[in-house]
Amino acid sequence: MKTTHVLALTSFALGALLAITPLAPAATTTVEIADGDANSLVAVADVSRREDKIIGTLVNRGGDEVRDIRLLIDVAFLWKNELHPGEDSPGRSAVLTVAGPIAPHGRLAFEFTPTPPLAERSDGRYADPKVRVMGYNFVSAQ
Repeated sequence: MKTTHVLALTSFALGALLAITPLAPAATTTVEIADGDANSLVAVADVSRREDKIIGTLVNRGGDEVRDIRLLIDVAFLWKNELHPGEDSPGRSAVLTVAGPIAPHGRLAFEFTPTPPLAERSDGRYADPKVRVMGYNFVSAQ
């Protein structure tokens, strides 16, 4: 058999095999973050409070798409007299899930409005909001 016939048959067989072989679906992996985990693929940036809203940006530091990012949002109340605080602190924490997705190395803005709104008080003030990533799902092609 000539070399050209062998190459043609090999190419045909390989093409037929590739045509019937399904591609592996993308794998979704859930990641839970421990306190202080600086190696998280998702970072939080530019957090601030504007009127009744807490806003910020999520940054995907990895090479895979990220979605379903679970955030812990904490707004502490600082009493004017910390030695004699009031009985009910109006500060609060909430969990927010940002559906995403965030593309590899991409950014996504988020916004959270506490319900009910944070009460304005004369016996103290709210600290700057703290937001940390609790977990997320990332999608990688295998």
